[in-house]
Amino acid sequence: DEIILKNIDEMNRPTSQELIHSKLTALSCEISELNEELGHFKYWKRNKRNDRSKQKTEFIDILFFWLSIGNQMGFTSEELEFEYIRKWNENIKRQKEGY
Repeated sequence: DEIILKNIDEMNRPTSQELIHSKLTALSCEISELNEELGHFKYWKRNKRNDRSKQKTEFIDILFFWLSIGNQMGFTSEELEFEYIRKWNENIKRQKEGY
């Protein structure tokens, strides 16, 4: 993020809110690109793509934008790891209890 922002002219640098909005838009586009690579929504198509390498690349792009947004919001990797494990445990408990 720092490298990207350093390369943007200060006069054209987005505000924090604009930056989050732009990242969310980019995230949405990356999700669409992964969906396109998976091709499952094209139920009518006979020759579906299955390029695992491209699928992984799009998946990583999604992670990049999610983590970039979290970074901008001030989340630390430790906080995110803790919250991920906490939520995972909650979801497992819900499944066991018939949520």
